[in-house]
Amino acid sequence: MYNCGYHVIIESKLVFLDPSNVFDIKTLNPEGDELVVFLGEEILANPEIAFNFNQQYVDKIKPDWYIPHPRARFQIEYDRILNSNLLFEDLVNEWQLLYSKIIVYHFSSSVSVHLNNIEGIEFRGISCYPLRKRQAEMEKYGLSFNKLDLNFKI
Repeated sequence: MYNCGYHVIIESKLVFLDPSNVFDIKTLNPEGDELVVFLGEEILANPEIAFNFNQQYVDKIKPDWYIPHPRARFQIEYDRILNSNLLFEDLVNEWQLLYSKIIVYHFSSSVSVHLNNIEGIEFRGISCYPLRKRQAEMEKYGLSFNKLDLNFKI
């Protein structure tokens, strides 16, 4: 679907697209503030473990928006949860009119591969042992994952 070989669709079915053309990615607003977003994810088959990962990091990072995974089976407690029918790429497209920089925290969201080289969008991958193989594959596409201890300072 995007100009990389990494996605949930098998490679023989991929159609490569440039996200800046497909989504008409706009220029960032140089007068805008930074926006911090956390993309939720179910990390293991056990939703309670995934819930704990998301909840603990959201509590520490305190993003402007927490966006649950579209197929999330659990909820976290946070006062800025964004549930939307839009693709994340569409949200970014609108946000770029308002913000000078968009910082996106994630564990292994494929959207980070799709939009990795778009100016003004910074993906901050959180290293997570249960996802080490998936994250190692994503690193081949230029992403990085850092261990963020829950005692870290933003």
